[in-house]
Amino acid sequence: MNIISPSHPLRSEFRRKAPGSYDHSLGVAALSNAVALDLVESGFDVEIDPEIALGGGLIHDVGKMISPASYVENRGRLQECLGDEDVVSWDSLPVADRNQRAAEILAHPLDGFEIAEDYDLPDRVRECTRTHHGDGRAFESSDNGEEPRRYDGPKPGSLEEVIVMIADVVDAAVNRGRNGDAMKIDYVDLVDREVARKTDQFEHLNLPPELIEEMKKSFVKYAIFLYTDPDVLRIINL
Repeated sequence: MNIISPSHPLRSEFRRKAPGSYDHSLGVAALSNAVALDLVESGFDVEIDPEIALGGGLIHDVGKMISPASYVENRGRLQECLGDEDVVSWDSLPVADRNQRAAEILAHPLDGFEIAEDYDLPDRVRECTRTHHGDGRAFESSDNGEEPRRYDGPKPGSLEEVIVMIADVVDAAVNRGRNGDAMKIDYVDLVDREVARKTDQFEHLNLPPELIEEMKKSFVKYAIFLYTDPDVLRIINL
């Protein structure tokens, strides 16, 4: 069964175990697919498959199923089921426990890759799990003056993986910054900032500057479309 199917068993497991991460992945998948389709139609001489971007977006965070309460997007949902005492925020953790949670966070790309392998997903889709952070900083694990920790990589090896990486941070930034009103966000500034933050993760691919600019324009266009209408993701029916 194709991972794009909502009834795929991995998607069902992901939705059940890490509902906040699953919802985030729907946004990443919709954005990744739309941008990839735009680039196919733009006429650039690059290899890109929108279905790989879509599938990679859907599963990029499946590794968070291992320890879902380590991620802020799951805590509210899990608290409803488990109670506050079982879902502890980062800042309230003792240092030793913080180190354990940091290790869990840093491991989720590789955990996701191994889970996707267990489900026998295509190689190019699986790669989106372990490369979506590259070897960048894990921001949540560097609070309170601690030394910043970094993911183990590898960096993206394809344009689809780059698109999923950027869609991941754009979706997260929108959900952090909109405070209930997505119309107030400067999407051009947001996309410029997030792409600049990730440039060191894909510069080895030597993507043409014109392609990167086209990709940024596409991210802006579809971020506005996806995040300013609350019914869009429901209509897309991912």
